[in-house]
Amino acid sequence: MRAVLLLGCLLPAAAGAAGLELSPVVGWRAGGGFDAPATGGPVELDEARATGLVLGVDQLRWQQIEIAYSRQPTSLRDTALSPPPVITRLTIETLHVRGVQQWDHGAWRPFLGAGVGLVHLRPGLAGVNATTRPSLSLGGGIKWFPGRHLDLRLEARALAALLDSGAAILCGPDGCLVEVRGEGFVQWEVGVGISVRF
Repeated sequence: MRAVLLLGCLLPAAAGAAGLELSPVVGWRAGGGFDAPATGGPVELDEARATGLVLGVDQLRWQQIEIAYSRQPTSLRDTALSPPPVITRLTIETLHVRGVQQWDHGAWRPFLGAGVGLVHLRPGLAGVNATTRPSLSLGGGIKWFPGRHLDLRLEARALAALLDSGAAILCGPDGCLVEVRGEGFVQWEVGVGISVRF
């Protein structure tokens, strides 16, 4: 919610730009794994829907700066057991600033973008601390412009949370829920959105 309010505050500041694009988006996100400190076994995130809001500000010709917020309610499961039990509900929020390059093909515009920002992991267990870490994104897609002030977008994106290898996160009085595997975790997302241009 705080990130959505931030996007709203940025709208007046960007009002003098050559063009603005506001895009509600919805997608399907998968991936993301950790280890359980107690057992060393795998702990995985459920695939789940992610929703978000993207504010695009036109820069040079066919280039944009995007401020993107997304939210994914999911579950963390101990996949060493069958069936895998839920350890905790987990809400993953991201806030990224992205640079986007578009190519003009009439009503169709392919695009590529990369961004940097933060990921916030908020567990559903009382007493367990949330975690905020740096995050990167890389993706691309295509936009279709049926009219001057409206476009539809289809995109695929990778989101990488940067964490110290072996670090324990989501900790509370009884210990930590997970331990980082490698240098963080990566999620993959496919999404669609409708953009209104001003």
